[in-house]
Amino acid sequence: MTKAMWNVRKDVNWKEVLEMAKKVKVDVVLRRLGYLLNILQVEYDVSESIIKNLKPYRYHYLDPSAAKTIINHSITYGLFINRTKEELLGWKDY
Repeated sequence: MTKAMWNVRKDVNWKEVLEMAKKVKVDVVLRRLGYLLNILQVEYDVSESIIKNLKPYRYHYLDPSAAKTIINHSITYGLFINRTKEELLGWKDY
């Protein structure tokens, strides 16, 4: 997912993506979007807007399909991080 987001980062209107994510009304979608934009260092204003709109609910897993091993926490986005940065960004080294 991060590689796809990176490849289209200049072509996508991230504010529109944010508005679509809000329409879904699934809080974890915003959390994951904000976290991934943040680690990719893309669209800080969208990430900041997401942070302002998050409600303090329970934590969710960054990747629900991955093992439930918690590597870290993102207090900002309310996520259990269960993927390493290497797994998320390792493709950038090539």
